[in-house]
Amino acid sequence: MPKKLATKLFEMLDIEEQKNKHAASVVVLELREEEQNISKNLARLTDVYVAQDIEREDYLKRRRSLMSDKKSVEEQIQRLLRRPSAWIEPTREWIKDALILDEIAKTNDLPSKKISLQKIFGSNLTLKNREAVGNGLNPWAELRSARQNPAKKSFSLIAEPETGFVLG
Repeated sequence: MPKKLATKLFEMLDIEEQKNKHAASVVVLELREEEQNISKNLARLTDVYVAQDIEREDYLKRRRSLMSDKKSVEEQIQRLLRRPSAWIEPTREWIKDALILDEIAKTNDLPSKKISLQKIFGSNLTLKNREAVGNGLNPWAELRSARQNPAKKSFSLIAEPETGFVLG
């Protein structure tokens, strides 16, 4: 992968990461409000049960439901706080791997070549005339296409494919 393209992709990832962190913080605030509302409802339900205005079975059923809702909200909050955008780090790693492929291809370090080939082709390599041959997994195939035809595609089409309708 050309360094210019990688630099631009890293910049785009940084921007996307900031957007995701901001969006996650907004969602976490909303989820915390929801958690407080559930806690208030639990307290009210307990008060109603203590005042003996509700049957025990009905109380337990509603309490289980509220506790389940509260637990799922807490799990969502924890997940968002841990990793607001889980896909960004693997993407960074892929770009780093793509950057060093030229260097690996020029060296005689067979273990690093093997590891790179496994990342690109998975376990679908076959030997043909004493050469490993295979079809690259999707992101690697797109990188190869972009590298073979750099003048034909603008950066925006390489970074994000065209969408829309084709009238035939």
